[in-house]
Order: sequence, then C-alpha cells, then structure tokens
Amino acid sequence: MPKKPNIVWIITDEQSYSMLGCAGNKWLKTPYMDYIAAKGTRFSNTYCANPVCLPSRLAMITGMYAGDAGVRDNDYRDSKIGLPDCVIPNGLGKLLKEAGYDAVYGGKEHFGFMSAVDLGFDQLTKDDRDGLASASSDYIKNHKNDKPFFLAASFINPHDICYFGLDRHAHAATNENLRVVREKNPVSLQMSRKAETLPEGMSREVFFGSVCPPLPFNHEIAPDEAEGVSLYQKKEGYPYEIRTKFTEEEWRLHYYAYCRLIETVDRQIGFIVESLIETKKIDDTIIIFTSDHGDIAGSHKAEQKDFLFEECCRVPLIIRGLNSAGAVNESLVCSGLDLYPTILDYAGIKCPEHITGFSLKNSAEKNELINRERLIVECSNGVMAVDGRFKYAWYFKGERAEQFFDLQKNPGEMYNQINETEYSQKVTDLKQAIKEHIAWRPGIW
Repeated sequence: MPKKPNIVWIITDEQSYSMLGCAGNKWLKTPYMDYIAAKGTRFSNTYCANPVCLPSRLAMITGMYAGDAGVRDNDYRDSKIGLPDCVIPNGLGKLLKEAGYDAVYGGKEHFGFMSAVDLGFDQLTKDDRDGLASASSDYIKNHKNDKPFFLAASFINPHDICYFGLDRHAHAATNENLRVVREKNPVSLQMSRKAETLPEGMSREVFFGSVCPPLPFNHEIAPDEAEGVSLYQKKEGYPYEIRTKFTEEEWRLHYYAYCRLIETVDRQIGFIVESLIETKKIDDTIIIFTSDHGDIAGSHKAEQKDFLFEECCRVPLIIRGLNSAGAVNESLVCSGLDLYPTILDYAGIKCPEHITGFSLKNSAEKNELINRERLIVECSNGVMAVDGRFKYAWYFKGERAEQFFDLQKNPGEMYNQINETEYSQKVTDLKQAIKEHIAWRPGIW
C-alpha cells in the first residue's frame, strides 16, 4: 500500500480571516502563510465554532461544539454537563497512532477538561513561541522511520495584541485577575510593546502619515448596535475604557502592532515550511493552517474577541494538499467541526459516527464545494447563524438583541437590517436554525 501522507497542522491564536497577505491585506507581509496558500487551497469563508480560545480549541480538537460539553467561554469549570463520553476514546492522537502515525503536539493547548496527551499525542514542547518553531523544525528533520508523522504546532501569536489595551487600561478591569495579568505575563507584555514600536529613526508625523494603517472602514459604532456588546465591555471594565478613551492614533497603532505580531508568527511558521522543503518531505506532507478565532482589531471601536462580529468569528484556513495549487474555495466551513474529519480523511481513518462536520479533503484537492446550508457560532454573549451571505445574531442581554446582516450589501455590519421586510423569511430560517441548535444543548443557554 502507498505510504500515507505526513500531516502538519499549524494553529495561530487570534488571527482574523483578513490578516494575510494572500487575502489582499497590504499592511502586513506573510510570505510563509502566502506560500502555503500558493501551493494549496485557501478557504475564504471559514468560521470558528466560538470566538474565544478554549471553546474554539476544544471544538477543533474534538470535532464537536464546546456547547456539547456545556462550555461557552474559557471557564470550563462552570460546566454542568462535562465532556461527552465519546471524546477521549476517539482522541485525535489516539486514532492517528492506531492508524500507523507518529503523532506529536506542541505549543498552546487550552482544551479545558484534558490535555493533548490525554487525547493520545506525544508532547513535543509546551513552548508556544520560538521554542516551538525550533522543536517542530528538529522533529521534521530528525523523523526518519517508515511511519508517516502528524505534527500539530500551536503558536501563541498574534495573541499578544491583547496586552496592547491591558497595558493602558488594566487599572479599570473589574476582574482582579485582569489587573495583574500584565505582571504575570512579562513576555507577552514585552512582545506587545515591541510590536507597537515605531521604525527606528522615523518621526511620528511620517509614521502616521504614510506607514501606519488607517482606521478600519467600519471603525465607528453602529447607531443600532446590540446593547449586549457594550454590556459585556462594561462588565469587564477595561474594554469599555478602551472603547471610550482610545484616540484615533491609538486605534491605528493597535492595528499596526497586530500586523507586526502576525509577521512574528509567520517567521516562526517559516521554520516548519523550510524544514519540509530542506528534507524534501514537502511533497508528501499535508499542511493545514488556521487560527482559533479572530480579533476585532478596531472595527466597531473595539478590540479582542468574544463578539459575534465577522472580525472575531471568521478565521483563515489554508490546506496545502497533494494536488491543489493556489485555489480559493468559497465553501461555508466551520473550523471547529470540519478539521477533525478532514485530518482523519487524509489519514485514511474512518470518522466516528458522532461527528457531524464535513471532510474538506475533496474541497482542498479538487476545489469541490461542500454542501452546507448554514452553520452556528456559539459565544458567551449570544449565538449566531450564518449561511454565507446572510447572518442572524442573537445577544442574550440588552436592547436590540436581534441583529441581521446581508454581508454582501453590508459587509462591515454597520447597520442592523432586522426590520427590512425583504429579509423576513431569511431571518425566520436562521432563527429556526438557532432554536434547533439550542434544543440539543439544554441547560447551557
């Protein structure tokens, strides 16, 4: 039988769908991410299962919504449901090893109930920065046995952008832990400050006149924005300080720093790509690149994640298969549901019956569209349904809780279209999809 392909799964943290050179963003350079896209298929319409770290990562590693375990945010300990019994026996690392793979996981995990080792992986390294890049490179270069390998490399950046606002307004946090988070994470704070540093010898006038990115086109707060957005920010304290007190220059500098942190992780990814090329393993290796969720990055006068805006929920996804080259696929994809079955498909492993996601193998290799009508994104603040063009979002608290957007006509979500009569049937259909989703998960909504 022919040897199964090697699989490398690269995950960044907090990278929005538009933050790629190959996606047309001229404010940053991502040569290694762009290389993977040029040699593969970029899925331009990919959503995470939840726009915050733990529930998104829990979904990606299990192929199931974190809501199935009663989790909507990073505090899994509040769950009254717990991990479904089917998860550990079908751990991704375990299934890969049973199919003849060497399976290693390195970097950030944040799976809540369990670790990568619990799911059957060997631990490569817990370092999620340069140490992960070096360890991944060494693993590829030194892997010489006849087994194919699976390598998951989970990098922390551009997550350090979270410290941009904390550095200025942590004093306003209502959560005591957030007030001291800067001191507990000196490396992240250092990286954030480094990322916002102006080029050496450049004046602020020149920097803001020609180098620093402009404000996002949808920077202003929509007049009919869901009140749940500001209620969440006020609950945390410092995000509302940022929203109300950041100057235009601070918002622009935030986006500039975000770009620099993405370039940092692109260089780290380069160690993996160059090692595959150097060892001539590149043609026998599937590369999957994605991020756990995005960052709102100044749109709607907000930063970070955990909102139902596109910048938070849409993520990059690129699969460098064995036969694809430079394709862009517009399938409606959920990274939290679809990557688990995709990896199993490439590895020649039968997918467990409880998995509801789609394998993207044929989409990556033949640019086929998957047959998904709509998908759900869970969130601590609400839940949304999207079908590719139309999107209905329901926030749990506050006025104007129902939001509807025609993303073709209103891509920046700059005004609520819930009351436009031409969309009444579409609103009804997407609301029904949410009702059906919630009905299967009683007790967490």
